[in-house]
Amino acid sequence: MRKKIITRSKKGLNSIKTKNLSVFWSITFLSVILISCGNKISEDNLQVININNSLLKDTVDISNLIDTISIIKLNENVNVPLTDPFQLYAISQEQYVVLNYSSGDRRVIAFNKSGDYIKTIAKNGTDSTDGLNIADCFVDKNGMLIYDFAQNKITVYDTSLNLMKTVQGDKSRHYSHLARFSQSSDYVGFANFNLYNPNRSLIDIFDENFKTPNKSYFSFPSSDRRLLVLTYNKSFYQYGDTLRFYKHFDPSIYSITKTGVSRRFEIKYTEGSVSRNKLMSIIEQNFDKFNVDNPTPSDQRIALFDGLAFPNGNYLENKRLIYITSQFYKKGQHKNFVSLISKKDLHDFTTAKALTENKRFGIILPPLVEYDKYKDEHLAILSGAQLKSVLLPGNRLMGGLSIDLPAYYLIKVKFKNETE
Repeated sequence: MRKKIITRSKKGLNSIKTKNLSVFWSITFLSVILISCGNKISEDNLQVININNSLLKDTVDISNLIDTISIIKLNENVNVPLTDPFQLYAISQEQYVVLNYSSGDRRVIAFNKSGDYIKTIAKNGTDSTDGLNIADCFVDKNGMLIYDFAQNKITVYDTSLNLMKTVQGDKSRHYSHLARFSQSSDYVGFANFNLYNPNRSLIDIFDENFKTPNKSYFSFPSSDRRLLVLTYNKSFYQYGDTLRFYKHFDPSIYSITKTGVSRRFEIKYTEGSVSRNKLMSIIEQNFDKFNVDNPTPSDQRIALFDGLAFPNGNYLENKRLIYITSQFYKKGQHKNFVSLISKKDLHDFTTAKALTENKRFGIILPPLVEYDKYKDEHLAILSGAQLKSVLLPGNRLMGGLSIDLPAYYLIKVKFKNETE
């Protein structure tokens, strides 16, 4: 069961759903939230990311940091339009991939760089080649994989989206996200405390056969507890030849290779900074408040984190900058904010509830969900109704064209090279 949540902030952002903040609720099962057993997590190269959230403004104009912004309409298959674009990837110089996540319309779809529909790569359905429950897709420099947890199957494609092979697992497992290492054919799965994963671990690393894991990390015991815990629309991010990994209630960014897991970055805030162990202990000591069978009012759960700040889902990184969205619980309010961090000193050069470009383009930047390394562009995806809500009066982005409210649009943001 997955339930989306509407988030609200000022200046027209109230129509942007939490899926664009890269987060959804998932019912998961665990006893002790996190136990430091299993394989050891290295901290040998740990660095600190510093974010100043002490004076959190509603908006900050970052016109001086932006090179270009453009918008393209996704010209969908007229017979089967997009309903819930949940994941977005740039797979090559020429193509984007979208995972549509509606329960009755689960599809992986390809568009060209002009936004024109190319084909449906995979879908749930009744045909022999269809998926039963496509849970995730992942893109790296070698192509794409699609993970069907109901069939415990991985389908692998090249960068031109030609089918390469299928990989069948040996037993039933259920991962929220599955990725692979670009330097090999080994896989890594994030189980998110799911008891259908027989290893009782958050992270499992497999060889190319996708059978018994070679290594497991973040182990937890079994239990009949059923808790509401957040997970994201992506938990793995390809950076160079390593995978970044991030999870809720943890101010850390991890690096994963086939040889192991290391904590690469610790995120510290000027106000509300908290350790990952403290966040886990808060939940562990308040199991009853997170029990889905006996729900507690959300304001009582929010009160547990009063005064604390930690990431909430979107993480993008290139050689110059890091983009992070976070949340801050204060006096019964839940505030989302975004930060741009310089890779030179790992300090934020801007943090606000929303970033705007006021001088040339006229837009409140929506949450960015993908980095296109081929075009050096950060990407967002919005419905026409959501797009209308973030365009400022007098904007120059639509060129006089009307907005098709039910359609979906890509917003492409290119930051200046001086953004370091």
